[in-house]
Amino acid sequence: MTSTRLLQRRTGHRLGGYVYGLVIVGATFAIARPHAQTARSIFADALVAVLVYIMTHGYVHVIEMRVDVERPLTRAEIWTVMSHELVMLGAITVPVAVMVVTYAFGATLEDAVTVALWVVVVQLGVTTWLATYGIGSWRGRVLYASFATALGLALIMLKVATH
Repeated sequence: MTSTRLLQRRTGHRLGGYVYGLVIVGATFAIARPHAQTARSIFADALVAVLVYIMTHGYVHVIEMRVDVERPLTRAEIWTVMSHELVMLGAITVPVAVMVVTYAFGATLEDAVTVALWVVVVQLGVTTWLATYGIGSWRGRVLYASFATALGLALIMLKVATH
């Protein structure tokens, strides 16, 4: 398989990166301890978690591609693979913004984190629903969106179990 073909295949992973980003920020919110942390430290935890995942996921993809094409990758190829991982940063913007705005408008940090976590649940379902538009049956879309929403609800259960 050529490097160009592999890069094209990696482009389809952007939705996956977005979902990963949502799950990572959701998990960070689920285990956050608002009574012992600040909004800034919760944001920093989410950002660091996503950045570590971006580096790990991108590194693995670069190594896989290197093995597949059986030659060293060019800087441009490495950058292309790594840049596809940056969508995870975009995924955390809405939940983090919701947390910050909710907190700024007077909610407790605990409530702001909980609202942001519910936003993650909704985003997982809606993003998957929209991404599967025109692909397969309506029933399949419902199944995929339901599974994604269930991932979000698992994060809610994690929050309940750890608090």
